[in-house]
Amino acid sequence: MAVSDELGLTAQPVLTLERRHNRREDLRRLGRLARKFGVVGIVVGNPLHLSGDASPQTEKTQAFAAELGS
Repeated sequence: MAVSDELGLTAQPVLTLERRHNRREDLRRLGRLARKFGVVGIVVGNPLHLSGDASPQTEKTQAFAAELGS
């Protein structure tokens, strides 16, 4: 995980957050970190193949990102 500067120009690494098997706990941990750093938005990478086609992880990542937004 990384947090951008106040101008949103650069990102500084904060920590590596290891996912658990419990999605709710993952979301709670992200929420705590977001509050700690005053986060106003989260950027989630979209894992695509070099061709631009969806990878097996794409759907899982998009579902997790949708949960973050709810």
